[in-house]
Amino acid sequence: MAIHAVIKHYFDVLGIQPTTDMSAIKKAYMKKALLLHPDKCGNNTSEAAFKMIAQAWEVLSEHHLSPSDVQADVHGVGDAGGHSTDEVQALMRERDNLKRTVEHQADTISQHAAEREVQDMRFERLSNQQYYLNRALERETDANIEQYSQLQQEKTAYEALSREWQSLQRTVQQQDTKNYNQGFVLLQQSAEVRALTAKIASQARTCEERICELKNQAEIEVHALENQLDYYLCILSLVIFVFALGAAGSWFLDGEFDVDV
Repeated sequence: MAIHAVIKHYFDVLGIQPTTDMSAIKKAYMKKALLLHPDKCGNNTSEAAFKMIAQAWEVLSEHHLSPSDVQADVHGVGDAGGHSTDEVQALMRERDNLKRTVEHQADTISQHAAEREVQDMRFERLSNQQYYLNRALERETDANIEQYSQLQQEKTAYEALSREWQSLQRTVQQQDTKNYNQGFVLLQQSAEVRALTAKIASQARTCEERICELKNQAEIEVHALENQLDYYLCILSLVIFVFALGAAGSWFLDGEFDVDV
């Protein structure tokens, strides 16, 4: 009954006891398939094992199992059914190799699971750190937004001051231009004043010379008038004296002059 040995070999591949319950066989196949899928393990050994469990499921699902199939003694089979003892032993060795492969894959997956748990714990710590960092970033963002608002207000105030400064600068430039024009006019007027001052100074010197001449002439005329006045005063004094003598002589002659003792 070599066929029974092959069937038991496939049960061993799936890692379950021989049974006629197809739901249990399918469940075992699905579990092994998820465990040994090449996309999950990513090596040639797992790919060969996956093909083996797929072949086991294909054979067991298509073969109508009977209690005799699942209870046969593999070690009592010979070459019946066209299978020799060497073929059955080869299948047994393949089964043992596959079992060791499955066990190795299970250990690897367990190790990966432990590493995954460590990674999950680390990820959780990192997530917590990320959470606190996000909170700190939010607070920093709020502070930056407030600071940006203040900077915008300061920028608006600076722009207003800049416009005011530019307006003042234009006013100062206009005032400077006006002052320059006025200064130029003042320079012209100053030149005219200097020229007029020089003319007045010249006329003043001329007037002073004329005054000196008139003063000298007046002094000469006054001196002459004083001399004439002295002459006329002398003549008047003489006339008065003569008149007085004449009057005194008349009084004496008329006897009207009384002398009081």
